[in-house]
Amino acid sequence: MKLRKSKIQNIVFVYFIFILIGYTVYTVNTSYISDYLRQTPKGLMTVYFFIFILIFLYSISQIKILLKSDLFTLICVYLILVLIQLTNVVYEATFNEYVKSILFCTQWINFLLLGVIIGYYNQNIEKISAMLLICVLPFLMINLIKLYQESSNIIYWHNPDFFFSIIIFLPFILLLNNKIIKVLLIIISGIIAYISMKRSIIIGYTFAILIYLILQLTLSKKNILKQNTKKNQTFIILLLVIFAIIIFRQINTFVFKEMPITPLQRFEMINETGGSGRVDIYKTIWKNIYYGDFYHFLFGHGYKAVLKINDDMLAHNDLLEIFYDFGFLVLFVFILIAIKILSYGFKMLKRNDRLYFSQIISAFFAGYLLWIILGSLNCFIYSVVYFPIMALFFGIIIGFYHNPFRIKNMIDIQ
Repeated sequence: MKLRKSKIQNIVFVYFIFILIGYTVYTVNTSYISDYLRQTPKGLMTVYFFIFILIFLYSISQIKILLKSDLFTLICVYLILVLIQLTNVVYEATFNEYVKSILFCTQWINFLLLGVIIGYYNQNIEKISAMLLICVLPFLMINLIKLYQESSNIIYWHNPDFFFSIIIFLPFILLLNNKIIKVLLIIISGIIAYISMKRSIIIGYTFAILIYLILQLTLSKKNILKQNTKKNQTFIILLLVIFAIIIFRQINTFVFKEMPITPLQRFEMINETGGSGRVDIYKTIWKNIYYGDFYHFLFGHGYKAVLKINDDMLAHNDLLEIFYDFGFLVLFVFILIAIKILSYGFKMLKRNDRLYFSQIISAFFAGYLLWIILGSLNCFIYSVVYFPIMALFFGIIIGFYHNPFRIKNMIDIQ
């Protein structure tokens, strides 16, 4: 009864946070649509800081819930190590820059803990996902229209990173209960991923959907309630695949017919371009790590130090960025956190004795694979939007796993 009362008290706060997230995503994209390489506006930093403090205070008030997961200990160790490293920023920059560095490095932790609390208080994750998408999708739609108006054509987007703010919500889409809306949003996300011209987004989307479909079919075999369930699902999936192929062929034929290059041709150019210069970036960073001293190997070179050796470009790989900037110790703890998050997926797999879990498990592994792919080819670790949103997704699943009414009150979201 007490938990139920707490849930009602917190639902308004969750709506408020989700609207703030939508507004933040909108403001970030709006700020960079016309001027992609500009500095973060002061007004936007104020929004970041407000959300950071709000979520932090809320998490502190729910500390008993967070302590139920042993992931919390690893998070605290990571946070302490990073904050110690960030003290160097105080001596090299202004206090405002120091605060900014804290926001950029730890916002994902805030969102992960928020997700744990939200998942703990809610038995139906589908409703949470629907709430978030309702609060965010209208903002993204406006952003997309503005981006199209500002860009000369779909090959030369003024802010190509905008498309990350769409693909990161794919795991939430996969949790939706309404199959028609879910399929429509999956198809729309796929089309947008394709026209984004960003190879990492196309790869991430493709493999995330693939693993989701494979797990849905595999897990449904263990939970068949009707003889023809699997046949129906297979038939629907085949229709979707055929439909998707037709759609993408039409896009390639008509949308890109007057363009100098198509997304498929960009993949063919990987050997020529070295992954848009990624190979050279990785070589430079590894060379500096290899020839560096043991102290910097353990503790890193400082916040965004990669920029100093890499022509003002980040590492385009989260693990490499963490390794060079914060050292092996922080990297090791971060990998432990990633492994611990993944372990929750396998825990649910082992306890998959009801139809309820299959969709959540499938969405979880799809989201995890998407995160690995995007984080391996881009730099998400310093993002105050992309990585935090994905961390929120994982947090909700983890919180739901610890929900005391999860087993007692099963809700079929299939």
